[in-house]
Amino acid sequence: MYIVISILYITIKSLSIQNRIFYSVDLVTVFIFYMILYLRLSYALMFAILMGFSKELFSIGILGIIPLSYLISSAIIKVSSQFLDICSIPGRISTVSFAEMGKELIYILFILLYDFQCGAFLSIFKYLLLKALITGIVSVFIIPLLEKISRLLNERISQDSA
Repeated sequence: MYIVISILYITIKSLSIQNRIFYSVDLVTVFIFYMILYLRLSYALMFAILMGFSKELFSIGILGIIPLSYLISSAIIKVSSQFLDICSIPGRISTVSFAEMGKELIYILFILLYDFQCGAFLSIFKYLLLKALITGIVSVFIIPLLEKISRLLNERISQDSA
């Protein structure tokens, strides 16, 4: 279910960024946060790799950077969940924002390794900071929605098996 939703999201996002319809919010990071929080870590890591490679299908870049950045994002979520209260709203916002910021910084650092002509780093950093904050705020609304969907699916499965 998460993979289908994420592939649809990545497709819509790539089309909307080309047409500049809406601001970019990374729902894949929010799904990874949810999977680490409520499911197994191995599911979250596999999801991160699959979504990274599917995102690379729609972009032109160096193969493997996006999955690696999602894996680092997963590690940031796992480590920061030990220090922050991820059940509270500020903890969720800060954890998802840290993960998104780390993911984007790793992505930019790898691009800078291969292309040294990126001069507007400060303006990119401001954009990434705003994107990370918006993704963290949006995660507060999406996580309860995912919890409710998961609860409804579990109830449906238990009713069908009985």
